[in-house]
Amino acid sequence: GEGIENSIIGIKKYEGGYLAVGKVNYGNDGFYFIKYDTAFNEINRRNTGSSTSVALSSDGGYITVTTLRDAIHNWSNDYCVVKYDANNVRQWRYYYGGFSDDNVSSVVQLINGNYLIIGNTTSTDGDVVGKTSSDQDIWIIELNAAGQIVKQKVLGAGNNEHNPGIYIGDNDIIAYCNTNSVDGIASGNHGGEDLLLMHL
Repeated sequence: GEGIENSIIGIKKYEGGYLAVGKVNYGNDGFYFIKYDTAFNEINRRNTGSSTSVALSSDGGYITVTTLRDAIHNWSNDYCVVKYDANNVRQWRYYYGGFSDDNVSSVVQLINGNYLIIGNTTSTDGDVVGKTSSDQDIWIIELNAAGQIVKQKVLGAGNNEHNPGIYIGDNDIIAYCNTNSVDGIASGNHGGEDLLLMHL
């Protein structure tokens, strides 16, 4: 297609065919999704633009996350989350965050069908609950199939935590980030910037 299309990075089988996802560059890094029938004939495709992360979902669709400014929180950065069905049709799009900057990093689907999303926040209001300082912390939200927040957690200490990610094992969920803090959850810091692992 137009621009640079790289290798397919994921494929999921569903009733009636397959859904493949790959990386694309149309001036901004993003993802493209191609729906195939069982004989791998292309049915349709969609490009999601400059999405940060994507997860193929158990219903045959997929979910994307990116950081965008929106009017809900006075044009500050928020998590923008978009859910598509197996036919590449958008089901919903919601923004999550507060009135300071919230920058999303990645999304995964949990065994229960919900979606776990991780990023950074400096907000202490809006959707962000349990944060009282303006330093940069990790903000994790769990969304149900309708896009409603069912759980959330702020992880941080006295300084900044950034570059977060999440790992899902058979029975474990591990969040990780870089930290400059030397107190609280980062009390074992050896000086400077360390890697912080957190078992959720």
